[in-house]
Amino acid sequence: MAREVLKTIWISDMSRFTLFTYERGPEHVFREIRSMRKTIQRILAAHGGRVFKYEADNVFAVFDLPLEAVKATLEVLKRLPSSIGVCIGIGHGPLLYIRSEDDYYGMEINLASKLGEDLARPGELLLTEAAWLRLPPRRRTLFKGPFKVKVGPMFFPYYRFKPAGAVPLRTRSAR
Repeated sequence: MAREVLKTIWISDMSRFTLFTYERGPEHVFREIRSMRKTIQRILAAHGGRVFKYEADNVFAVFDLPLEAVKATLEVLKRLPSSIGVCIGIGHGPLLYIRSEDDYYGMEINLASKLGEDLARPGELLLTEAAWLRLPPRRRTLFKGPFKVKVGPMFFPYYRFKPAGAVPLRTRSAR
């Protein structure tokens, strides 16, 4: 059964995965991926996220709100070992949830995937415009943009996290 839900989608991609596999071999990379998955899953869960899928070196999760996903991302980027670089894309909007597959579909997933897998650099967080607009106004200043990504004949705005001079996201008043 399918139903529409309003969620924040979080997608990570391990940077340099192909080169890492070539240099270290599949066994080593498999151990790194398992370690990365455990760390990410634990951090996302602590921030209200739920991992619903792993695909090779990618992690897919959902949150109720973009701010929770951004906070989780900052912790992930801080806690993962330097040998594991990840790129992260976050979107927010209506998604089609297919319960029998425990999977989500929708434009925000497509855009978050494009941002996290194709545009983000190692250690970088990119947000769709819809996710950025759902952040509290004070938190939006943590991001540069808008930039535009071309998907087919259309352009979509996105925002890039800027760590320099960033306001901590831990304060209770941030909600």
